[in-house]
Amino acid sequence: MAIPASQDPVLDGQSPPARRLRRSQEPFGELLLAGGRTDLGELPAAWLRELVTERQLVVLRGFTGATAVTQFEGFACGLGEPVSWCGNRTFSVRAQADPDDHLFETGFMPIHWDGMYMNDDDVPDLQIFQCLEAVDPTLGGATLFCHTGRVLADADPATRRLWEGLTFHYERPRAEGGAFTRDFPLVAGHPHTGLPTLRFSEPVPDGVVIINPPTTTLPRPPEGHDPDQIIEELRQAIYDPRHMYAHRWQVGDIVIADNNTLLHTREPYPSDVPRHLRRVTTRFRAAAAPE
Repeated sequence: MAIPASQDPVLDGQSPPARRLRRSQEPFGELLLAGGRTDLGELPAAWLRELVTERQLVVLRGFTGATAVTQFEGFACGLGEPVSWCGNRTFSVRAQADPDDHLFETGFMPIHWDGMYMNDDDVPDLQIFQCLEAVDPTLGGATLFCHTGRVLADADPATRRLWEGLTFHYERPRAEGGAFTRDFPLVAGHPHTGLPTLRFSEPVPDGVVIINPPTTTLPRPPEGHDPDQIIEELRQAIYDPRHMYAHRWQVGDIVIADNNTLLHTREPYPSDVPRHLRRVTTRFRAAAAPE
């Protein structure tokens, strides 16, 4: 069911429309601005899930009720079954003085989707971020989201046919040794809507050094096509401003993103500038119980 842009986003008009403002964002997504002291608890979870399905990304700004980590977890887990990371529902996204992975650095991060090395049934449907410390927008630090459905829609027919026949191989070093490995078709249907999406994580550019660098290869390139050129053209399409939204964080912002349609990464920022996000990921349905 489509949600009219003019419809008040809370309780179908039972809450005063003047208390919040809804705005479409460019090139995609929706911004909900709270008016006065509006608690997150006033936003029905089913409505928010539907809105994210329609718009792929929703920004909540100015809402109260999530200062404590338990409050934020409670809100996020109301949107689905939580997916734990390192045994915790809430993952702290911030740079470390002595990082053991590029997740905790401030430089280049390959664009990716969360859970790409998990079993398919465990991959999160939603990412829910909250900003505790923000970077001056002139210094970087934005979170970049690519709408892969739009990448595919804008591709010419020959490129689309080429992409639909590709399968990439990914590897990522494990902290305890060895590596995670997965093979993924580049084009895959969204698990809930069936719409086509891209599943891609870019390789680290030549000359760029990060901790635990993942690798991306194309083991069986189509005859007559250069793998490096295919990857470069993919990168250009992904980072095209028509397909990429840069979220410039403000303290208190909450961003809910469709992890199946969107790829994401971090914009580099100075290592001496604090930036702190919380993140919870959820599935629309609980994982199947083990037999």
